[in-house]
Amino acid sequence: MLVSHILLALGITSTHAATGNYPLAVHNITRLPGYHFENLAVRANGQIITTTAGPEAYIYQVDPLGIVPTTRLFEIPIVNGSAAGIAEGETDIFYVVAGRYDLQNTTVTYPDTYQVIKINMRDVFVFPNGTLNKHPEIKRVANLTDAQLPNGATFARPTGSNNLLVADAFRGLIWNVDVHSGSVKVALNDTATKGEGSGPAFTGINGIKEFNGSLYWTSTGAQKLWKVAINKHGNVAAGVTPTLITSNLTCDDIVIDDTGILYVAGPQDVITKVTPNGQQTIITGTYHSLNSSVVGPSALRFGRGVSDRWSLYITTNGGLPAVLGGSVPTAAGISRIDLGY
Repeated sequence: MLVSHILLALGITSTHAATGNYPLAVHNITRLPGYHFENLAVRANGQIITTTAGPEAYIYQVDPLGIVPTTRLFEIPIVNGSAAGIAEGETDIFYVVAGRYDLQNTTVTYPDTYQVIKINMRDVFVFPNGTLNKHPEIKRVANLTDAQLPNGATFARPTGSNNLLVADAFRGLIWNVDVHSGSVKVALNDTATKGEGSGPAFTGINGIKEFNGSLYWTSTGAQKLWKVAINKHGNVAAGVTPTLITSNLTCDDIVIDDTGILYVAGPQDVITKVTPNGQQTIITGTYHSLNSSVVGPSALRFGRGVSDRWSLYITTNGGLPAVLGGSVPTAAGISRIDLGY
């Protein structure tokens, strides 16, 4: 989503020609005007953990049922910081990519601030009055001092993996971070992880997810969706090249269901369903519109309960004034759509 902010602020828009309203209803879960919601994960107990790219690097917990209030868990101590991708390593152990990003000046980078933070949420819960029974344990596990814009994150395998794969949108590559040792190396540096051309469109890989032994990612600048086979350590075998799934896609972060269908948060105010063979269908939102039911969607995840396992929770930032001629601050927060499988 950080990449999407940059592209939109500079007027780089998708070539997708879709217009009109799309059918799935959007249900508001929580709204925090003025906050740039960036990414999210769902705990085993169904509670949502979400990151913000502004005004600071905050981590919130959101109750999808609204029984307990939206609660700030902590702030990552970075001045003008942003919290980006989040991934669960073990049950209730989350890893967040964070750092200082200047979205108004894309030539400025702060590599000494880029890091991976471990958040231990085990036995942490929110009381009905919004207070915590205890604070989560926080630990920096790796520095990303060679990165330029670390963003999306996923583990090489859904369980039992130490290897966190981190998308670097400005360098156009994937970092492989061992969250136990703190070692950092390059997992993939390929034309498929880059953007296209020069200027703002050079920004590349953004959303990133593992599914059935393959790594999937979006390139926001190139408006493309790719995949490649990886091993359990997150490495790509010599001679293996990425496969293009689809193009002309407004794309930020992604999620994949059990059948391999992808759902893509589009910074142009829509959610797109993409089949394994690349067919695109917008399932909710209004393309490039402040009247969309999802203004500035940045990431999405499935619920983990019996009642919401086919529901998608979505972070929204409310849009960017530089592109749409305004924003909708009241649209910033967490929403839900039900796929009806």
